[in-house]
Amino acid sequence: FKEARPNAVFHVLEFLERCTFGVADVVISTNESYRQVALERGRKKPEQVFVVRNGPPLTYVAVAPDSALQQRAKHLIGYIGTMGPQDGVDCWLRSIHELVFTLGRTDFLAVVIGSGDEAPTLHALARDLNIQKYVWFTGRISDTDARRYLSTVAVCVQPDPLNPLNDKSTMNKVMEYMALGKPLVAFDLVETRVSAGKAGVFAKPNDELEFARKVCQLLDDPRQALCMGAAGRERVVKHLSWEHSVPHLLRAYADGLGMPAQRSKGAAPEAVGFDAARKV
Repeated sequence: FKEARPNAVFHVLEFLERCTFGVADVVISTNESYRQVALERGRKKPEQVFVVRNGPPLTYVAVAPDSALQQRAKHLIGYIGTMGPQDGVDCWLRSIHELVFTLGRTDFLAVVIGSGDEAPTLHALARDLNIQKYVWFTGRISDTDARRYLSTVAVCVQPDPLNPLNDKSTMNKVMEYMALGKPLVAFDLVETRVSAGKAGVFAKPNDELEFARKVCQLLDDPRQALCMGAAGRERVVKHLSWEHSVPHLLRAYADGLGMPAQRSKGAAPEAVGFDAARKV
């Protein structure tokens, strides 16, 4: 996940990427950043590249809060996702340490939903940082429980650090938070800012103390948090839900199968894809 080095493996991967783009009739990209890769490095024509975002369905809405979880702390902060080396859960744990030992905050519980290869290391890091009482690792749980817990928290976090992958990627967790009407704190990454819009506050990339301060900002201003959450839900409903992606996916398959008549008249894929939402 660091900058690529021009070694033999890198050159082989570049060659395979060129071959893949070269034989493709259409390219489906998950966001505008990856669309640009197809246009520039892949040398595809604009009408060959379709943006199909992986947004949540409109039926993914908040549910009744978990009463037992509500009793565990005055403020609840949510995270959901994989625990891999690139996902930044370690950054979040160090930010929690800053919340407690630098900012003097002890009135919260961080609910960390998910698992992954880094889970044992992260449990050990929480012990080393002396923050176990402020973190609840739920492990892998059902979708029903995950939605209930996220519906209960006041603020959500996306701690993915800045690197070439994360900067260009749209994280599913952002879409989930927004669909549930939750404000989020994240490092200032290109596609995270594009997706979240007014639903997010953004810390300087990889600055864990600033990240902690942004979390405090939302915990101490529930009115702002509610407004941001509402803006996020509205953005999902109007632009980012899966229902908005379906027509672009169908058009991509129609073009790939040689049925251009299926395309909406006068609409190039880049004009009706996520670009419109970027400007909101």
